[in-house]
Parts: sequence; C-alpha cells; structure tokens
Amino acid sequence: MRRVPFLFLGLALVLAAGSAALASQVTVQLTSAGGTVSNDGGVFVGPYQLQITGQGGQPITISAPCDDFLDHITVGETWQANEIPLTDYSSGLFGNEPNAQQRYWAAAYLTSLFNKPGYSYNDLSFAIWGLFESDAQSNTQNYDSEAAVLASNALTLASLQNDNLNDFPGWQILTPNPQTGDDRPQEFVVPGGTPTPEPATLALLGSGIFAVGMALRNKRASSPSV
Repeated sequence: MRRVPFLFLGLALVLAAGSAALASQVTVQLTSAGGTVSNDGGVFVGPYQLQITGQGGQPITISAPCDDFLDHITVGETWQANEIPLTDYSSGLFGNEPNAQQRYWAAAYLTSLFNKPGYSYNDLSFAIWGLFESDAQSNTQNYDSEAAVLASNALTLASLQNDNLNDFPGWQILTPNPQTGDDRPQEFVVPGGTPTPEPATLALLGSGIFAVGMALRNKRASSPSV
C-alpha cells in the first residue's frame, strides 16, 4: 500500500511536465515583412514584425529577423511555435549542427544590432542566414563581403565569450512546431530582455564591424518574397 502515494506522485510529475511543455507553445503571426528588401530586390529583409500569443495570454508584438534562409512565410500567416529559451538551443532547428551554441550566440548578437544606426538590414539578415545555411552564403549578390565579415566577427565574438548564452537574458528561439514538412515556417531568435553590455573583446573588432555596417545598399522591389 505504501507504493500508492509514489504512484500518484509520479502521475503528478508527468502531468506537470506535460503542462510545462504545453505552456511553451505559442501562436505566431507575421504582421509585417518590414518593408526593406535585399540588395537584389528578391526578398524582404525586415526586420519582420511578429505577433506572439501564449496560452491564455495577451498577444505581444516584436520585431526580429528569422534565422533560416530556405523556409518561407507570408504576411498574415499564422503558425504554432515552441518558445525555447536561447540556452536550450539544442531544441532549435539547428541544435544538432556543429558549433550550434556558437552559431545561436552569433545570431542573437547580430539580431541585437537591428534598428541600430549604421547597419544594413541586408547584410545583417544574410549574415544570420549564413551562420546556419550554405545556400545563403552562395547567394553572392546578397551575402557579400560586408555580410561575410559581420558573420565571421560575430562567430569570433561568440568564441571569445565561450558561447555564453547568458549574455542574452530572456532571449527565446521561436521554433516552428512541427519542425518538419515542406511548408515549414521560419525560425526566429527574439529578444526577451535587454542584452548585457557588449564584451570588452568587442573593442578589438568593433571599429571594423561598424565600418562594414555603414554601407546601406538596400533596393526596393515591387513583389519580393519573405
């Protein structure tokens, strides 16, 4: 008879774990593609505006670039996503890739540069995409020297910081659920708090990154995709 309480305790823990998993699922809608397009006029480079609604919560609006180049979303599209802490990067779309922690650190850092003066949305977006997918890097008209240097410097900073994802407290990865399928929505790394001050090591690279970011060479197109 003494086993009964432990049985109920086990069931309670299972239910609690299930509730926690459900609580991490959110509804995401793309409300704006940002209006700025890539150098070749082919894709919006945002930053995209998302409306995120958790279970029983009020929707919030946030702006962020996506991190995967090959998937596709349209303005007005709604999908389900798992809201994963950045520190749980292994559950993201690219969590099984080599040096995934370093790449997600770099993506968060580059995302934090959006809306800062002197940076090109094209270069930042393709730098982020290039962190994870070679197809973005092969798009040489957009993944040019500026984007390549931004990505390389961000990865160097990640290495110097020992990939410490706690540098971005509260940041989340919005990973589409399910993660597979031909029409899978895109993944986003989104701010969830104020990033810590840039590390002292940034002084070694800061001037070069800023000089690269000064080139604003976006072009507009009549019907770019997202």
